[in-house]
Amino acid sequence: METVRYFLGTKSEIFFCPFPKVLGLEVAVVNSFSPGDVVIVPIFGETGECWAKIAEAFGLSVVRLGGYGGRAPSPEDLRLFLQTRERRTIRGVLVPHVERTTGLCADLAGWSKVCRSFGAFCVAEVGESFGVFPLELEAIGVDLAVVAEPLSFQDVVFFAVTKKAWEARERARCPRFALDFSRLQRWSTREVPSSFVAYLEALRAVGKEAIWERRKHLAKLFYEKVQALGFGIPGEESFPSVAIIGLPEGTKGEDVLSALKERGICAGYVPRRDGTLWIRYGDTLEASEVYGILEVLQRFSV
Repeated sequence: METVRYFLGTKSEIFFCPFPKVLGLEVAVVNSFSPGDVVIVPIFGETGECWAKIAEAFGLSVVRLGGYGGRAPSPEDLRLFLQTRERRTIRGVLVPHVERTTGLCADLAGWSKVCRSFGAFCVAEVGESFGVFPLELEAIGVDLAVVAEPLSFQDVVFFAVTKKAWEARERARCPRFALDFSRLQRWSTREVPSSFVAYLEALRAVGKEAIWERRKHLAKLFYEKVQALGFGIPGEESFPSVAIIGLPEGTKGEDVLSALKERGICAGYVPRRDGTLWIRYGDTLEASEVYGILEVLQRFSV
């Protein structure tokens, strides 16, 4: 667990649980809040909307905070909204750091700072940025972190549970049984899958800052080559692990996916209905693997 703490930048207790992402989002809600609590959820992708629906299902009052111009909501958006409400009427914030389906990234440090200023409980989902971005959750003041299906490991969720999160759990009155922190603490898998441990240890040998610089380099390389092949880049460039690319007219996303899978590249590729393709390539530090994706895309270039 020390390697996990290293990548999260925390000394908090870690619960490792073998279940899907949506259950991890539910755990955060039921252990942190009570029916009737008002929470803010920034909406800039599917995770935020899923979290909002889960919170509403448990009787919370959800304020969906959208961004402007297709961007993620900013800490300033949050601050301006909170200034219009009486202090402490907002119980907490559920913020995804990076939305996989849009590639947009929230300023997590900024959101945490605003939460502290207004006494709101800050819950963050950092599955996409884990092992990519040099997270320092303790320093920026995230109260509870959900790491859902990181690094293409399916049905793996773990939590960084601070003292403040335990205190919130004592006050929380949402229905919970199997998903109670006290049960998860006992059930938490002590033996983390060896493949996951080996992968993390290899990354740790590189170092968080070096990994981040390498990710940014590979993202720049990927986008330059994709554009040279004639693919469009809708909106702003995505977080350095996810790409949204526009497909040439008449090209079916499913055909591209099939070609990628034939090449042995099959993790995290999802066709979208708006003529774009979502490609997750952040699980490698090797340029050769990025070029493998580009070679497949070249078959479908204009």
